[in-house]
Formats: sequence, C-alpha cells, structure tokens
Amino acid sequence: MMLKRFIWIICGLLCWHFAGAQATGRIKRVLFIGNSYTAVNNLPDLVSRFAASAGDSVYAAMSTPGGFTFQAHCTYVPTLSLIQQSGWDYVVLQEQSQRPAFPINQVQQEVFPFARVLDSLIHRYNPCAKVVFYRTWGRQHGDQANCAQWPPVCTYNGMDSLLALRYRQMADSNLAFISPVGEVWRSVRAQFPQVTLYQSDGSHPEIAGSYLAAASFYSIFFRTNPELASFRAGIDSVVASLLRKVVRQVVFDSLSFWNVGKWDPIADFSFVTNGLSLQLNNQSLFSSNSLWHFGDGQFDTSWSPIHHYAQPRTYLVSLKSESCGLKDSIAQSITLTTTNSDGKIQVDDDIFVKEFDAYRWLWNVKPTSISVITLSGKQIQCFTENKISATPGSVLILYWKRSGKSYARKLLF
Repeated sequence: MMLKRFIWIICGLLCWHFAGAQATGRIKRVLFIGNSYTAVNNLPDLVSRFAASAGDSVYAAMSTPGGFTFQAHCTYVPTLSLIQQSGWDYVVLQEQSQRPAFPINQVQQEVFPFARVLDSLIHRYNPCAKVVFYRTWGRQHGDQANCAQWPPVCTYNGMDSLLALRYRQMADSNLAFISPVGEVWRSVRAQFPQVTLYQSDGSHPEIAGSYLAAASFYSIFFRTNPELASFRAGIDSVVASLLRKVVRQVVFDSLSFWNVGKWDPIADFSFVTNGLSLQLNNQSLFSSNSLWHFGDGQFDTSWSPIHHYAQPRTYLVSLKSESCGLKDSIAQSITLTTTNSDGKIQVDDDIFVKEFDAYRWLWNVKPTSISVITLSGKQIQCFTENKISATPGSVLILYWKRSGKSYARKLLF
C-alpha cells in the first residue's frame, strides 16, 4: 500500500492554480481526484505551468489523500464538495496504484462500480465535463506485496499490462478519455533507461515521471502537441525535449485511440423535397443543439424542421450541431422546383437564359428530344442531339420525354 510519508490531503483550498494569468490562450478548469501518485511533485501545478509555457491556462484543484481508492472518494466529503462546485471542464480519476491490476473478479467488485459512481456524480453536477482516467504505470519490479497471491503482477510488464487493460475498460464503459501516462512511461523505460522515472520505493514518480504525466495531460486537455511547450520542471533541456517528443508520439499522435474526440458532435442530415417544401432529417451524432440556415435568410433551431420557400431555386442549407461548446457543421446545395400540369418546371422570370455559347454539356441519358426553356416555362429551342452549350452563369431547365414519361432537370452553367 502507499507509504505513510506520502499522505497528502489537498482538497481545493490547498491547491488552486490559475497559471499563465498573462496568457491569451485557452483556459481549462480541471479537478484531480486521486492519491499520492497525483500529489507527489504536485502534478496539477506541473500541468498548469506546462500549459502556461504554451500560452494556455489550467485552473486546477485536487483531492488526493494518500492511498485513497475510488471507493473511499465516493464518501469523502472534500471530494464530493469539489465535484459539486460544478463548472469543471475535466475531472481526472486516478485509482490506488495496485487495485486495477488485481484479479478481474476483485476489480469488478472493488474498482469498476466506484468508477461508475464517481463518473455519475461528476456528470450530475457537471453535465459537460469530460472524465479522464489517469492510467498509471506498473511498479519498477512489479507488485511484490501481492505477487504470491496473484503471479501476473510479479513483474513490471505483467502489472503494467493489467493496468492498461483495466483503465481501458473503465474509460470505454464510461465514455471517458484516457491519459495514457503508463504507456508513455513504458516507452521511456524501453528507449531511454537512463532516465530516472521512479523514486527509491520503485513506485512513486520522480520529477521526470511527473513531467511525463503533465505533458500527457496537457495533450489530452488541449488536444495540442506538447512539443510546443517550453516548461522543463528543472529537468535538463535535452532530456525534457526528448520526453516531450515521446509524449507527442504516444499521446498526441494517437488522440483518437485514447478516446479524445470520439464523442464530439458530427453534423449530418438528409432531406426530402416536395415542391417548395423541404423536410430535413437531422442525422447528427452526439449533438444536443442544432442551428439550421436555409439559405433564404431564415433559420431554425428545431431538430428536424420543415421549411417552406417562397421561390424555387438552389439554396445552400447548412446545419451546425453543438454539444457542450464543441461544434461541427455541414452544408448541402438543394434545388427547389415547382411543376406545371404539363410536367414543365416553373421558376422565376428574373433569371434570364443567355444565348448558347462555347460551353458544351453531354446529356448522358440520350433523350429523344430536349427542350430548353426559360424560368417561366417559355420554350426557347428544341434539340435532337445530345449536346448543348451555354455561357457561364446561364440557368437552363431541360425538359424531355421518354417512353411516355416526362423528365426535367435544372442546370447551372
């Protein structure tokens, strides 16, 4: 279990940061819930200073009593009070370092249910907050305290692999992000063994380990390359640059793998026209609000509206989908027409069809005849060939018959 000398109880009043007050960049409010793995080296402060060096700001608070578990946080008043303050952009959840690597039956009883409780509480008071699971690392020589009862954790690789699996399960089942600090740790261990990541207990992070964590969280919170930051936390500049590069490769280059952006709004819609009426079918994903622009100066915030146009023509219809400040948009050109009893399309007289010129268009259906008409339906000329030409900017409405059926198409040149 966690060493007594690392018992830190920091619950908001002890650690509030608004780093980078002079920065003109983005601001994120972050609550860290964990234990000494978060408290050692004051990780929230490192994240704030890291962000400030890149022109961004992190306003952070933490509740990190030593050795605390998710289960303990669920009834710990200072943690619950911080969650209830609301307004958090991100809430980080870090479990006790050993528990997620225990046998699955034990994890299903002692870890997963309480991760779900915390996630539910967070979203009750912070509907737009993103939960981030802090994927920690395997101990330097494995979990020797539990090795005899559970051999898979006897080595670093065994313990670390189980941590990776269980944090992935928690993040996916709660629609949450992962800050894959343990993955970065593994990469640095393999590539640069000369970098000291562990304290002498083989468990808690040295400053280089906390620095990796800070860079990882910055990449997750701001979806930004950590190599843009200059903060070094007292680490040699060459080593700090190398560590930021590893974080970029593991975290920033694979944000979607860590669920970042996976549930962002995706705007999409289909439509059905009926004369001058347009039925829109909103097919957006992960969206709570919609804003439609119909291309005629009108707008609507309904989910799937019906819109009636005054004039037949081509309109650019756009949809903006939004959820918790995240937005996506899409636009489609839609042509509205009316039809006479004889099947010819009628539109306004205010667009004049110009004389045919050097531009040619090949009609792929090869109709028996083609009629080119003005927008009022007045026929100008008939064609028996399958080629026509017109000047740029011309609007042509083609009308033809085949097998007793009438067809029409509007062309913009």
